[in-house]
Amino acid sequence: MRVLWIFIMLSFLFKIFCGPPKPTELPKPNIEKNKRNFSEILKDLDSKDWNTRSLALAEITNGRYVEGVKEVRKFLKDPHPVVRGSAALALGEFQDKVSLPNIIQLLNDKDVPKDVIVDALRRMKEPSSAIALVPLLDSENASLRLVVVDALFELNNRSIGKDILKLAERNQDPEKDKTYAMILGKLEVKESEDYLLNLVQKEKNTPTLAAVFLALGKIKSKKAIPLLAQAIGEEFEKGRENASIALREMKDPTSLPYLYPHLRSLNKEIRYTTAEIISEIPSSNTIKVILEILNGTKKEFYGASCFVAGRLKLQTLRTRIEEILLDKSVPEREVIAQSLGWLGDSRSIDTLVKVLDEKDGEGKYGAAWALGFLEPTQVFLPLKKASQSKDFRLASIAIESIGHLKLEESIEVLEEAIDRDKNLAIFGLSSLGNIPGAKARKTLLMYAKSKEPEIYRPAIEVLGRRKEQESIKPLIAILKENNADKNRIIVSALNSITGKKFTTTTEWLNWNEQN
Repeated sequence: MRVLWIFIMLSFLFKIFCGPPKPTELPKPNIEKNKRNFSEILKDLDSKDWNTRSLALAEITNGRYVEGVKEVRKFLKDPHPVVRGSAALALGEFQDKVSLPNIIQLLNDKDVPKDVIVDALRRMKEPSSAIALVPLLDSENASLRLVVVDALFELNNRSIGKDILKLAERNQDPEKDKTYAMILGKLEVKESEDYLLNLVQKEKNTPTLAAVFLALGKIKSKKAIPLLAQAIGEEFEKGRENASIALREMKDPTSLPYLYPHLRSLNKEIRYTTAEIISEIPSSNTIKVILEILNGTKKEFYGASCFVAGRLKLQTLRTRIEEILLDKSVPEREVIAQSLGWLGDSRSIDTLVKVLDEKDGEGKYGAAWALGFLEPTQVFLPLKKASQSKDFRLASIAIESIGHLKLEESIEVLEEAIDRDKNLAIFGLSSLGNIPGAKARKTLLMYAKSKEPEIYRPAIEVLGRRKEQESIKPLIAILKENNADKNRIIVSALNSITGKKFTTTTEWLNWNEQN
């Protein structure tokens, strides 16, 4: 039966989302190919073959035949379980609230897979149905439990939080702890704090522990702050990642004293994870901690601390950061140079240009990026020189930074880079997109006509992001060349420019004829 269900569901999804290839030529007006009318589908619903009935239900859903809802309701009591499940999915998709009680009853139908009914209720989007799904969190089927968690999150009925917590507290199966932690966090059940903290004591370096960390962040548990900060400094990577997400979501200044010591960790990943969290929680105490590190002798700690200084715009540390950057014995100079860009002080330009001109080391990459971030037009020539470097990484960063200067004179430099190396095209075309005016647009349209995917794909995408009405006619002209790959991207670009939601070349060509 399970194999049979998989086959039917694949057929159902194929009918809805795939179907025959979309036409690329202009069809005759008001003719929808490959779509039967409702009366024809109704005949299939009377078929004695359960498969025919099930596929007819899929067609009703696919065709959005709302007038068929009353007919579909009857099939919730069809003799065949596949048809009953298909009817539930269809009614869920139509959000037919009248059928809700009968769909919920199918959760007790042993022949219809419960995940199908859960999906139907998820599609229904009726929050009151969430209470019927809560018992399924205790299922022995791990896959079903995950489906239920997603459905309950989408239904977003916060009133069931206490019911879930009671179930969680009675649970004796460690395998289900993760399920309860996930949903309690997703629904932000604040009453679950003690339960979740108890799980932290029970678990060690497990997926459940990582899920608990996320949940504690969601409910903004102050009691958990020391535990989350401690997890940042430990070797359990998934735990560190989720603890970081939790602390960043909470943004609680009381977490900072627990985090500051990690800036001196010998583990680079721990230092930078800590730096990312601290840089999102402004505090007057941070500048003192960072200054102490930057004035210390441990150069390996400078990078993460400069990251914090830059992101928090601690301007009083600018001159010290510049001094550190000019010391070639300091590691992580790329990040240190980037921090000057984040600080946003034009007085750092001379230092950055000097570093940009270095022959070796990683500092020049950060300098090229920072100069683009600062957007000083006077650094066009140094960036132009860097864009012509044989060092691909330096050239690509410099090319991107040139676009941030928004100078029309840089168009020629970007064209030269694109024509020199196709691998630089994605950077050059993105950079062209930042330059306002007709000349940049015409250049992008020129590249949109290219035969090479590495060229035309980013060019068309950038034209879409620019949202210029003047690009519509030239892009439709390119559509008529009937390049399937190119047309797919153009359709997306035209939708972006106009706000329409067409999905095919045909629709755009029809629109063009009518306008």
